Amino acid sequence: MRIAIWGINYYPEQVGIGPQTTALSQFLANRGHEVRVHTSFAYYPAWKKSRSDAKRLFSREKRQGVQVIRTWHYVPKRPTPLRRICHELSFSAFSFFPLMFGPAPEVLMVISPPLVLGFLAALWRMVGRSPLVVHVQDLQPDAAIALGMLKNPVFQALSRFAERFTYRAADRVAAISPGMLETIAQKGIGAEKLVHLPNGFEAPPLPLRLRFRRRQGIPESVFLVVYSGNLGAKQGLEKVLAAARFLPPQSVRMVICGEGPKRGEIWSEMERSPVIHALTLLPDSEYWEMLVDCDLYLVSQRTRLPAVFFPSKMLPAIAVGRPFLVLADRECELARFVEQHDLGKVTDEEDGRALAAQILALREDRPARERFSRSVAQVRVHFDRAKIFSEFERELLRIRNNGKNAR
Repeated sequence: MRIAIWGINYYPEQVGIGPQTTALSQFLANRGHEVRVHTSFAYYPAWKKSRSDAKRLFSREKRQGVQVIRTWHYVPKRPTPLRRICHELSFSAFSFFPLMFGPAPEVLMVISPPLVLGFLAALWRMVGRSPLVVHVQDLQPDAAIALGMLKNPVFQALSRFAERFTYRAADRVAAISPGMLETIAQKGIGAEKLVHLPNGFEAPPLPLRLRFRRRQGIPESVFLVVYSGNLGAKQGLEKVLAAARFLPPQSVRMVICGEGPKRGEIWSEMERSPVIHALTLLPDSEYWEMLVDCDLYLVSQRTRLPAVFFPSKMLPAIAVGRPFLVLADRECELARFVEQHDLGKVTDEEDGRALAAQILALREDRPARERFSRSVAQVRVHFDRAKIFSEFERELLRIRNNGKNAR
């Protein structure tokens, strides 16, 4: 089967959507399918291309059996809402032409966000081109409006229209969680179109303990809390920084690992705090060493967002069986999942002192942490990447066959 995958994030990006799209593409190629990926030059989450990519307009390479076609796009140093729109439009425009004039795929899969890719692909589908699958990793209009990044009523209406148009034109709409599928259904999309395609993981052999702690000078007796991922507005890390001011450095340390718009603020706080260790994104081997050595894995999302779904950053912590501390609205799907399966503690606490008290309480409650870890091990089977991708491959074949029968 000839499959084209169109998305802005791909290898060598280490966090977010990129690793998931890369894994799916390589899985399908290993299964014997002809896979072509149309993507950008890597930039996320630092919002900066590598020096070698900065001036390149186009590249083509074969990687792990996948034909990877990269096109130039604008990457702002400071991603304001207007600059983000220009960023997404530039990629959409430059990448659309190689896709349109390349070999026709039997199935086109679009990764959203950015939503504009789905809109263009929907136009493609309406003129009778390849069957279309839209894989939704985030409900971009909902998040942008809730975060105050899209305030203009005209732009809000346009984004809602583009979203509905995209989903209705698609042959399938895949989403990463049941809650996201439910939200999409509420936008008027029939259940027959909806597919559950969760993000998964494939854990390597786990490293020996204490390597990360020794490298960072963190004693084994110290309670280690870890956050890793994007450092942006959506994560609401201000409350984490506030909590660190009330934690005793002799017994608790906090590692914040990542890139993004809030990195400068976190680095500045680290200079004043003996509790925080701020790191850039780690190589895979060191990242798994950090997870093995941590006592508590932190997931932080801003409160008062309309919906917070299952972030992919949780998957490696599930792989190593670490308990969670989730900072988010209790009504969101993420919080409900963690509480339903007893994977850790959920709090919507915004006050730094109170949040620090909860971290210290978890430090003292070893039986609870051990219970959480056992529960995490039990849900691990639901995120087996090979099983998830195999089921989705069968869905792609059905879509391809239905498309052939319709012609």
